[in-house]
This record gives sequence, structure tokens and C-alpha cells, in this order.
Amino acid sequence: MAFSGQDGFVWGVGVVEDRFDPQKLGRVRVRWLGYHSEDKTKILTKDLPWAQVMQSVGGSAMAGIGEAPVNLVEGTWVCGFFSDTGWMDDAVVIGTLPGMNTTTALEGGSTLKRQWAKNRGEYKPFP
Repeated sequence: MAFSGQDGFVWGVGVVEDRFDPQKLGRVRVRWLGYHSEDKTKILTKDLPWAQVMQSVGGSAMAGIGEAPVNLVEGTWVCGFFSDTGWMDDAVVIGTLPGMNTTTALEGGSTLKRQWAKNRGEYKPFP
């Protein structure tokens, strides 16, 4: 990886699909628009790479000390960049976009009045 921006800085917009980071570092799994397929049978949520979440200097981002990015829930729209333009699997989320998640990625069905499951990654169509 070269100094950020010298090897082709790539911005992205996506939707958070998993926030239960096993290492408890505040990472999230994001389905990036235009890069990952909207069809969840082609790439399952559990197969999406973890994205780091940029924090303010008030949060040390060191083993749970300081602030934590706990408000990113499944369905949150985010923007960020890839620090490895050759592989596009090392993403950094830098902020959120306003809005509501009103459709699923697979079929475009309504998600209103439904809750996102805690355990994610297996393909299960909405009823």
C-alpha cells in the first residue's frame, strides 16, 4: 500500500449489514454499492470484509478505551474509502448518510416493522 491517495483513492457508499465484531473493535461489515452484488446469494453477509470505523481523537480506539462507534446498526448508510485499491477489502468508514433502510438488498421488499437479526450471514429470504 502506498501513501493514501498515490495509488488511486477510491470512495464508496454502502449499507451496514453486520455490527457484531468478534474482536469488539467497533468494526462493521458493509455492502458497498457498485462493488458488492445486491444479491445476497452471491456474497453472504458473513463473507463481507470488516471495515474499520474512523473515530474522533476523543476515542483512543485502543482495546475498548474511550468512545466507541456504537450507533452504527444494520441498515445504516455509510460513506468511506478503501485504503487498498488493488483488492478493495480494507475499507474505512468515515461517516453516515441520513435516511431510512426501507428495502432489502435481495428482492426490494419492505423492511418496515421488521428487526434485523443479531446472527447474520446465512441467506434467508424475508417471508
